[in-house]
Amino acid sequence: VNCEFCSRYRTITGKCNKRRNSLLGACNRASADGCQQTFEDGVSVPHGCIHSYGHFLTHTFCFHPLQVQKVSNKIARFSPGQLKLDQQRSLTFMQWGHFIDHDLDFSPESPSRVAFSGKADCHTSCAKLPPCFPIQIPPNNPRIKNTRDRIPFFRSAPACDSSRATREQISALTSFLNGSMAFGSEQPLVSKLKNRNNKLGLLAVNHNFTDKGMAYLPSARMPCVKVSGKANVPCFFAGDSRASGMLELACMHTLFVQEHKCLARELKRLNPHWNGEKLYQEAWKIVGAMIQVPRHPPALLPSPMDSFLQGLQGVGGSCISSVFTMAFRFAHASIPFKTFFGVWHVVKGSKSYVGITEITGLLRLEKTSKIIQSNCHLLPIERIGLDLALNMQRGRDHGLPGKLTVAAELPKENK
Repeated sequence: VNCEFCSRYRTITGKCNKRRNSLLGACNRASADGCQQTFEDGVSVPHGCIHSYGHFLTHTFCFHPLQVQKVSNKIARFSPGQLKLDQQRSLTFMQWGHFIDHDLDFSPESPSRVAFSGKADCHTSCAKLPPCFPIQIPPNNPRIKNTRDRIPFFRSAPACDSSRATREQISALTSFLNGSMAFGSEQPLVSKLKNRNNKLGLLAVNHNFTDKGMAYLPSARMPCVKVSGKANVPCFFAGDSRASGMLELACMHTLFVQEHKCLARELKRLNPHWNGEKLYQEAWKIVGAMIQVPRHPPALLPSPMDSFLQGLQGVGGSCISSVFTMAFRFAHASIPFKTFFGVWHVVKGSKSYVGITEITGLLRLEKTSKIIQSNCHLLPIERIGLDLALNMQRGRDHGLPGKLTVAAELPKENK
C-alpha cells in the first residue's frame, strides 16, 4: 500500500492511518480481534451445527448449547414489576452506545441465499448448510407455533486476508472512531452523501421532507416504505445502512448531519477563501473529534470492574468482535418494538413517536416479551418475524468465547 503520511486528513477507508501497519483497522478486512474464537470443530463450524455439518466432536470446546430462541424466550418472561428505572443513566446513554457501535462494527452476511453445497434455500430450509444457520423453534413457543419452521439466519462472510487458522469475519467498517456512520467508509458511498449542488462542503439532505425548514437525511430504497403503509415514506440514506432501523438512531444521524452543516457554515464565515472540499473535510474532522470525547464503557460499568477490564487486556487485547457482537447489544431490549424501521413517524409527526428531545428520560428496559409474543415482530418485513435471538446466534456464528472460557483465562485476582 502506497501511503502519503503527509496528508492532513485520515483516509476514508482507514488505510494508511497507522504508520507501522498501514492496513491495520482498514475496512473490508478481517476484524481486528484479539480474542480466541471457539468453534465446534476448532476451525469454523459454530456450536450447534456439528451433526448437520457431519464433523466429529473432537475439539475441547465442544458442547450441545441450548437453542437460542429458547434462551431468549426464557429471558423475556420476567415480571413487569421487576422493571426498574435507572436513576443514573438516560435513554440517550443507550442510544449513544448504539450510535458509536455503528461507527466501528458491521460484518456483512454471505451474499448467497442458497447453500454452497446443494440447492437448499436458506430462507425456508431447516438444513444448517453454509451459509445457512437457521434458528430452531422450541416447543411451546409463544409466537411461532410451527416448530418445524425455522427463523432464517445467514452467517457473516469470512475474511480471506486472515493469518489465523480459525475463521474470522469481514469488518466492512474501519476500526477508527471517526464518524463513518454519518459519512461512510468507502469512497463511492462518501461521494453519494455529499451535496454536489453547491461548494459549501455540506452533506446531502432530503428534498421531499423537512421539519419546519430543517432537513432530514436523504431518502433511500429500503423496507421502510412497506412498514410505513399508506404513508409511503422511504428509509433514510446515511453512512451506515442501519440508520433507519430504530427511530432514535435515525435522530442521532440527523443531529450529526446538522452539526456538520453548522460547522461547515461557521468555517466558511471564518475562512471565506476555503473551497467546498476543505470545508467538508475540516468539519468532518471536528465531528470525528466530538464523537471521540464521551467515554461510554466507564459510564456503563461500575468502578470495581476496572481491575476486571485490566485482566482482560492480557487475555485478548482488542476483543473487537466480542465487544460489539454481544456486549454493545444489551440495550436492544430498551428500544420500543413499534419503532423498528418506522421513520415515517418522524416525517409524518406521529403522536406515538418519541423524539430525540424526549429520550433524555430515565433508561428502562423494554419488556422484551412484547417483541417476542406480539404480532409486531422485530422485523415485520420478513417472512417470519425475527427477534433478539439473532444476537446469540450471531455470537455463535463469530465463535465468541463463552463466559466460562473467558473466566478460565483471567488472573486469579480478577475472577
